[in-house]
Amino acid sequence: MSLPSPSPTTDVIVTGASSGIGTELARGLARRGHNLVLVVRRKDRLDALAESVRADHGVAVTVRPCDLGDAADRAALIEELRDTGVSCTALCPGPVPTEWASVAGAQSWMLGSVTVSAEQVAEDGITGMAQGKRSVVPGVVPKAVATAGRFVPRTMLLPGITLSERFRRG
Repeated sequence: MSLPSPSPTTDVIVTGASSGIGTELARGLARRGHNLVLVVRRKDRLDALAESVRADHGVAVTVRPCDLGDAADRAALIEELRDTGVSCTALCPGPVPTEWASVAGAQSWMLGSVTVSAEQVAEDGITGMAQGKRSVVPGVVPKAVATAGRFVPRTMLLPGITLSERFRRG
């Protein structure tokens, strides 16, 4: 999916914009002049971001509360967006130190040398979309790990990752 040029008649939808990668995607897209529809479960946290983005970048921002974990909320959002030309993008950022990762306890197993900031994930993702790329892996080490994962047998790769993590932690 490529990122279209900004226009007054198009919006970019960002889910999970209340923190982490979603927040950085919203800021990066607004910086490039895109109007936004921010879909979020916690509307109170998003109002400040929406106001900041409007003031800083002069774009239109709509906040759409929706709990994507709730089937009825998802169905209502899908129906609302059905004929708008929206397509689906899956963001699978991997090990990124965000609020979600902290709450989920995921930071305890993240390899320090492999993590990439939410800002870098968002910036690389937006740049990749603008270039028409179907997939983007931010950061040098994650790219190497992703490439190695294709060619190195898992029986060799996993012990190597475990060993590097032991050295990192001391």
